[in-house]
Amino acid sequence: MKKLTLFILLFVAVPLVFSQTNKIAGMHNSEMISNPGPNPKVTEVIKNLRAARLGNDAGAVSYWENKLRELTHPQIINASPEALRFTRGNGETINNSEATNFTRITNSLIVANSISREGLHGEIYAAVGFFGSPTSPDTLKIFRSVNNGLNFTLVGSVAESDLKITNNGLDIEAVSKGDSSYAYVAMNYTLGGNKSSALIRVRQDGLQFNVYGLFGDASRKYTLGRITSDNSVFFSSPYIYFSVTLDSTVSGTRRLKSKLFSLQNIFANNTFLMTGYQDAVNGQYGYYVAGAAPDSAKFESDIAFVNTEGDQDQLYTITVVRGIPGLFGSGSTLCFTRSVDLGITVPALFTTADAGYYKENPRIATTGFLNNSLMVCVRRLYGGGDWDPYSFYTTNVTTGTPAFVGDYVNSTTDTTIGVSVAGRIKSNGSYLFAFNNRLNGPNDSKIYTRPFSNGIIGTQVQSNPVNITGTNFYGNPDAGFRNINNDSCLVIWGGTVGIGSYVTGGCTGGTFTGIGSSTVKADDYHLSQNYPNPFNPSTIINYSLPVQSNVLIKIFDVLGKEVAYIVNETQSAGLHSIEFNGVNLTSGVYYYRIEANDFADTKKMLLIK
Repeated sequence: MKKLTLFILLFVAVPLVFSQTNKIAGMHNSEMISNPGPNPKVTEVIKNLRAARLGNDAGAVSYWENKLRELTHPQIINASPEALRFTRGNGETINNSEATNFTRITNSLIVANSISREGLHGEIYAAVGFFGSPTSPDTLKIFRSVNNGLNFTLVGSVAESDLKITNNGLDIEAVSKGDSSYAYVAMNYTLGGNKSSALIRVRQDGLQFNVYGLFGDASRKYTLGRITSDNSVFFSSPYIYFSVTLDSTVSGTRRLKSKLFSLQNIFANNTFLMTGYQDAVNGQYGYYVAGAAPDSAKFESDIAFVNTEGDQDQLYTITVVRGIPGLFGSGSTLCFTRSVDLGITVPALFTTADAGYYKENPRIATTGFLNNSLMVCVRRLYGGGDWDPYSFYTTNVTTGTPAFVGDYVNSTTDTTIGVSVAGRIKSNGSYLFAFNNRLNGPNDSKIYTRPFSNGIIGTQVQSNPVNITGTNFYGNPDAGFRNINNDSCLVIWGGTVGIGSYVTGGCTGGTFTGIGSSTVKADDYHLSQNYPNPFNPSTIINYSLPVQSNVLIKIFDVLGKEVAYIVNETQSAGLHSIEFNGVNLTSGVYYYRIEANDFADTKKMLLIK
């Protein structure tokens, strides 16, 4: 296979200095750089593995995972229990709600914060990096909310003697297995003077904690770790995907490259991190700088999982490289990877040009389930120090060279400091932007959110109260979602100079409410696979209704005989869950069927006693 050297990316950057009225959105076309053919053996194993994961067949999942490792020979990174000290939370609830739509997690000085909601029960996890002092260590604290962010409970703390968390160096992914939930945190930090990235796992009760560390040294720096999961599709056996930048020195020359790792069997007590594809010559997953990179160069990436409308699983990364003249569009080009096999073999590479506009802080988001859309948000330099939040949206990223619609999320002359975007799980292309714009002073900013749905950017909302301004440096806003019908916006952000971490909900002034059926607006009818499956004797069936519907759910045996009905009523729009208890049934295969207005669907489940 032809080796790709990224010196071929020769897009010329031309500085643009126009008036404010020239800020015009437009189309951005992509160009395929490399599109390797699939490996037939890997494809067949992936197919069998996917079927086992969807069927919740733990034995088959393990068998096909082993087969995949035999084919690809990844490097294995075991958990490092001694790497960082963990202290379990004492059950104390942080109840600092300042108003119905606004919660203060802490008044302490912070350096980073991130937020995520798991898709099964709607629990929200927040990761906050607490600043120690210039001479004392920082602390990572992980919080959990079960009532849409009205209250947060401390799950646990991570610390070490000289730990310093990178400014805005946290990314969190909440996942669920039905009976419990977990927070996975990508933490970028310095320890012993070495820049490192760690993937940290903690269960909701703080009793299952692991660290999977990429520990740096004098010649190898791991930075900008970002994570995603495929929990939107797989409940019993989801994977975590972890992308990082490796900043290394080889024979006195600085090299930059992308690296990919994955974590399987993520709910087990003992599991391991393993490498994704690594180029045989340069060791990168997707992109790299083949020659010497100046100290000023930046190499930033993010990662997202796509479950396509055709029910195929794909993994995407985006990379922006600045500070290397003549390469990567001199910082103006978006560089994507696409993998159809979990990042295990060489990915396809394509780029999207936006010549003349430098970019930083690329963020990528998807809805994660039966949807081809993908959203990118970057900090984009218009000219003269005027940075704006700018979006690139495609309704179908799965095409060879997707076309993106570009638009300003905010086009004022205010300088944008940080950007974020999140996709609403299982929606039909709904997203939320969050960003902060600098005020007149050097240490404070305004926090904004802006929703996106059906191809249209919604109304911009200021998320910080008038008496509390946001940060310019520490704890840039991170977008998320909560379980509120028609107003599920959520953002975590740091206060002035990083003093305090706050969570604001709502894009239309909605208030916090408890979690229950019908609290999330559904975009379409959907019947999910029951969990657990196989089950004994109870299992949970989740389904969604876009409008109020007459709902009937029945259970049938293999002969088509009705053995039970569990729902027969009119229900409101939203996500619903129902428990089925098969205590009076014999072991075997059963089918459950939903009929709601004109929608009908049937799925198979297995009862084992």
